[in-house]
Amino acid sequence: MMSRRFGMVYTLSIMASCLTTLVGLRIMFSLFALSLGASAFQVGLLAATYQFFSLVVAIPAGMLGDRYGARWPLVGSAVLGVLGLLVPYFLPSVPMLFLGMALCGIWAVVNLILTQSLIGAFSTKETLAQAFSNFSLVSSCSFLVGGPLAGFAIDAVGHELGFLVLVPLASFSLMLALFGRGLPGAKRKQVARGDLRSLLTDRRLWWVLLLGGSVQLAGDMFPFFVPIYGHSVGLSASFVGIVVGAAYGASFAVRIWLQALITRLGEEPLLAWSLAVAGGAMAIVPLFSSPAALVAVALVFGAGIAVGHPLTSMLMYRNSPPGREGEVMGLRATGNGLLRVSAPPAMGGLAALAGLPVVFVTTAVILGSVALFIGSRQKHRARAEGVAD
Repeated sequence: MMSRRFGMVYTLSIMASCLTTLVGLRIMFSLFALSLGASAFQVGLLAATYQFFSLVVAIPAGMLGDRYGARWPLVGSAVLGVLGLLVPYFLPSVPMLFLGMALCGIWAVVNLILTQSLIGAFSTKETLAQAFSNFSLVSSCSFLVGGPLAGFAIDAVGHELGFLVLVPLASFSLMLALFGRGLPGAKRKQVARGDLRSLLTDRRLWWVLLLGGSVQLAGDMFPFFVPIYGHSVGLSASFVGIVVGAAYGASFAVRIWLQALITRLGEEPLLAWSLAVAGGAMAIVPLFSSPAALVAVALVFGAGIAVGHPLTSMLMYRNSPPGREGEVMGLRATGNGLLRVSAPPAMGGLAALAGLPVVFVTTAVILGSVALFIGSRQKHRARAEGVAD
């Protein structure tokens, strides 16, 4: 068994190399599909494919991690990820992009669920918030690097060869998982018994699922549809990568102060502000076409959405039954996936019918509505506590 500190660094390294690759490949798949003549609706279906296969394996992946440890599921999924990156190079066509995206989607969800479970396993009750804060900071670094890396790779060597630029990163994640013999495991007899229905009847988990789904929707719509919008207004792949990367750079800056923000505002009020600011930024994207203005909007969006992922991840882990943390994280990924499978084609269809601005405005309305609901819930809770006193 690794020490807590070394295990945390090792887990974050597995996650960072995977996440950097995933950020880059999502931009690459979108832009490559457009270069092959795909429509906005087809790009939306491509995004849905990524989420559909994530959805299918999420809960089983979490259960496997709970029962047998994270190492071998991480290894197997990373192999699929490497293969998914090789598909567009050897078989460059729109149908084959769906195959590559499916393989990468499986890798994405297994890595996310199990690395978050490992973060929790290497933490104590006192260090859990800081551990997920560190997780979010490393995630921001990965997002900051992945977007520009993809854009510059496409401009430098083209779409097909650009995918090969990401293969070493994916292989590094694979090697770390393969040689991670000290990663904690869970034996079947140590895992809490219970069926999925016991989780689905937990109101606390449902509330966090709603919050996490809203955050994930915004996080997905931005990197998938900003490249399409940038392409439509004549931005190069490099500038598209810079715009996407700017959002994650802002997220990194805000996440440095995550612990202080939680202490000052509280978890749910902070989430309400997060969603409101991100929704406002999404709403004004179609008003601009210059690279500088879009970078500025991306910075606002990134600052707004920054705290969403770490807060909802921490809340899900904290509310998990003992020994079922991976399964609960899988349930969270499934809930997000249901929304994410349906949203991209719907948004792509709206874009095809009414134009790209509809995608950004619709996402903004959803985020704003959830922010208002959180505020209403907080006021109701405050009134109830006042009556009780």
